[in-house]
Amino acid sequence: MHLNRAAEAGALSASFAHDLGQPTLAIALSAHRVETLLKDRPELGKIKEAVIDISRANDHAAAIIKQFRKLLKRRSDPEVQQETDLNAVIADALSILSTEANHRQVVLAC
Repeated sequence: MHLNRAAEAGALSASFAHDLGQPTLAIALSAHRVETLLKDRPELGKIKEAVIDISRANDHAAAIIKQFRKLLKRRSDPEVQQETDLNAVIADALSILSTEANHRQVVLAC
């Protein structure tokens, strides 16, 4: 049981790190783009687009973290007998694993 939990935690952490890598990279690239635009003659339209990209990537990262927290909270709840919405658990798991599955060309369905 302990080995199963350790393997599961490893898989989740790898998926979590991979999923967060995309929005954080987008944030970094967009921020660099804003810095470059500000060095030259600033074009407010392009700067606005880059800031919107940063905001969207940040929202995406925040959503991933929120889903991961919900999943961990469900697992660490000390109550042994508790009603759980299995559909919500499966939806959270699919959401967390979807990027890695797409990367490996695996189709997830429920």
